[in-house]
Formats: sequence, C-alpha cells, structure tokens
Amino acid sequence: RIYTIVGTIEYIDQARKLLQEVFSKQPDHAEAILVDATIDSKAGNKDQAIEKLLKTIEKSPAQVEAYSLLAVIYASQGKEDQANTILKDGIQKNGDDVGLRMMLAQSLAVNKRDLTGAEMQLKKIIEIEPDDFKYRVAMAMFYAANDQDDKAESVLRQAIADDEEDAKRYLVLVEFLAGKTGAKAAEDELLAAI
Repeated sequence: RIYTIVGTIEYIDQARKLLQEVFSKQPDHAEAILVDATIDSKAGNKDQAIEKLLKTIEKSPAQVEAYSLLAVIYASQGKEDQANTILKDGIQKNGDDVGLRMMLAQSLAVNKRDLTGAEMQLKKIIEIEPDDFKYRVAMAMFYAANDQDDKAESVLRQAIADDEEDAKRYLVLVEFLAGKTGAKAAEDELLAAI
C-alpha cells in the first residue's frame, strides 16, 4: 500500500510528487486521498487532513485507517466527542474492525470515564477475535486499571483454560499475581499450573 511508503520517505515533497502520479491516473482514488491526508497530518496541516479524511470516508467507508486517523486528529485537538463519533461511525460501517473498537474502548475509558461502554467494546472484540490472547490481556488490564482485580484474574484464568498449552498465558497471569499479591503467590501459581 502506498501509505506505508509515506512513513519511509524522508521528504514530504517527494511523497507528494509520487502521489501526484497516482492522482493523474485516478483523481478520486480513495486510498490516494487517504495517503494525501496522512501527509497533511504529518506536516501539521490538520484542517486539510480532516477535509481529505472525510472525503475518503465518503468515497470508501471501508477505509478504516481514515476513521482512526481522523479520530486521532480530533482527539489531539481536544475534540473527544467528535473522535468518539467518528469511531462509532467507522464501527457501524466496519463492525468487525477490532482496531476501531480498541480505540473507542480506550477513549471511553480514559476520556469519558465510561467504563461500561469501554467494557462493552472490549467484550465485543473478544467475541470477534476469541483466539487472540492480546485482547484478553487488554481486557484484564482494563479491569486491573479500574480496581477490578478479581475480574482481571478471571479473564486471564479463562484464557488459560481456553489454551492450556500456551505458556505465555500462564506467565501473564503470574506477572499479574506477582504485582497483586507478591512474588511468592505468583511462584506458587506457576508451579501448580505446571
């Protein structure tokens, strides 16, 4: 994808020249507009980036990168409500995108202190990706950060029950327990699991 190249190009003017070649062939190419918006954002032209991201979303609602970058820009401007709205719109149009759901969960938990909404998004992510352990860890960290250690431990224990052969799952639980109850309890837990 062309927008991954943008990050490795040293000069924005070089990136723009390459992008102009794409626009000369396809002036309304949604991904090219997204790349242009990314360049604008990196160059500090946030208003231009917003305009182009909205155009990208209009032309191609499946461009989840447009929603996430737009949400980041809005949040950086202190417009958390607009960021959340654009994330919700992206989720509505791309329901199984866990990246947008993770961003929304984080925003709800941190910016809005809407723990119920954040928890709902995290649960939905686990429904979508039940075998991906990192989302279980994210859910456990969410609970732990909100003084719900019993729920955090339960999520980690369920992850172990789902795949007892994955040593990483035990180690994350051990680290959690070590932080919670001390190293001896964590060591006992690991030895009991082996």
